[in-house]
Amino acid sequence: MKLKLIPSRSQFEDWSMPSKVGYIAFWLTVLGILLTIIFHITAPDYSKPMSELIENNRVLETKNSKLLQQEVECRLRYEQLEKTIECRNSFDVTNDEIKRLARKLENASKNLLVKGNSKFLLGKYDEAKEWWTEAANQGNKYAQFNLGLLYDYGLGFEKNDSSAFHWYQKAAKQGYSNAQNSLGISYLEGIGVSQNYNMAFHWLEKAAKQENAKAQNNLGILYFDGKGVKQDYNKAFHWFLKAAEQGYVNAQNSLGISYLEGTGISQNYNMAFHWLEKAAKLGYAKAQNNLGLMYFNGKGVKQDYYRAFHWYQKAAKQGHLDAQYNVGLMYFQGKGVKQDYDMAFHWLEKSAKQGFREAQYNVGLMYYYGKGTEQDNGMAVYWFQKAAEQGFANAQNNFGAMYFEGTGVEQDYEKAIHWFLKAAEQGYVNAQYHLGLVYYKSKGVEQDYDIASKWFRKAAEQGDIKSINYLREIESKRKLKK
Repeated sequence: MKLKLIPSRSQFEDWSMPSKVGYIAFWLTVLGILLTIIFHITAPDYSKPMSELIENNRVLETKNSKLLQQEVECRLRYEQLEKTIECRNSFDVTNDEIKRLARKLENASKNLLVKGNSKFLLGKYDEAKEWWTEAANQGNKYAQFNLGLLYDYGLGFEKNDSSAFHWYQKAAKQGYSNAQNSLGISYLEGIGVSQNYNMAFHWLEKAAKQENAKAQNNLGILYFDGKGVKQDYNKAFHWFLKAAEQGYVNAQNSLGISYLEGTGISQNYNMAFHWLEKAAKLGYAKAQNNLGLMYFNGKGVKQDYYRAFHWYQKAAKQGHLDAQYNVGLMYFQGKGVKQDYDMAFHWLEKSAKQGFREAQYNVGLMYYYGKGTEQDNGMAVYWFQKAAEQGFANAQNNFGAMYFEGTGVEQDYEKAIHWFLKAAEQGYVNAQYHLGLVYYKSKGVEQDYDIASKWFRKAAEQGDIKSINYLREIESKRKLKK
């Protein structure tokens, strides 16, 4: 009898017993082959030695541990200081994936550091501190460093500089370059320990020699400023370059400035533009502002006010006070953007409130003239004073003028002279003229042609026509007396 592959029920019943047995045996064989194939595809490769399987698990655990540690350090260090900077890990793992991994490992892992890191990334700071402390006391340098960061920035509990220094030092002595860098900064700024530039240099150099980009940049700054080491622009450039080549944006900005100003290397606007653009495109606000300046001044690139405004604005939105000032001026002048006094005032005031003296002075002017805001002499005086107290000569002169005229403040010649003198001693021509006028016309002081002539002459040497005329007038009066 010829067998069909899939017979009907009635056909199967008509078959002889041997045919039925043979048919069933055939399909059992086929099923066995399929199961064998599936098993070999999905089952673990037991042909590999057990040591290799253990090593693969160890590598995965190490990768997860490094990923979480990287994320913890970034969030502790950067999110507390520069909230606009997004944490970037070298594993190209998203924030959601990190959270899922943290949830998976917070209880499953036997590694104290991993447990602490997982708890931290899930916002359980107290529990993180407990696990890190246990790991740190057992000598784990990463946990020691994490505790240093936790105390440094006071996340989840009170900031404690001495405790931060203690844990940084423990981790640094075990050779952890990030901790060595932080310890160097502690010595440099005198935080948690007495300021000591030599010790700052010692620890930063240790970290820099381990290719730590942050430490390399910081070491460059020490060489640039001559702190803890003899000033050496060439060595500063060397360390900026090493850090910049690792993609560290602070160093790329520093390198750009070195090329721009010709410090430690021959001046090269094209190279300055190259490095500043790299850092700017990575979102570094200082570099964005500096790149805007290059476009504004046409250095290393064709002058372009629109591109200058573009980069200024990017930096300004990150809170960079110089850039906010620059954006305000461009709105005021209508360069690279349509003139808009309201927007000019908006950005200048932002910068002024952060303490940028030039912005404070300009906000004072806008209140005085009523541009972009309602005219208000009292507010003009307020902002002139802010800038004057920071030593800005223009503002000192204007502040003195407000006292001299009694505008926005009670008239006071003595205070007027005080502020005129401060500005005049800085060489500010209008203040020199005003001082000459005060002594010539006897406003708050006895008339004194000699002192008046002294200040008129200083202003005249800078080309001030009014001062030249007053000098002639004084000379005529002296001749008449003779």
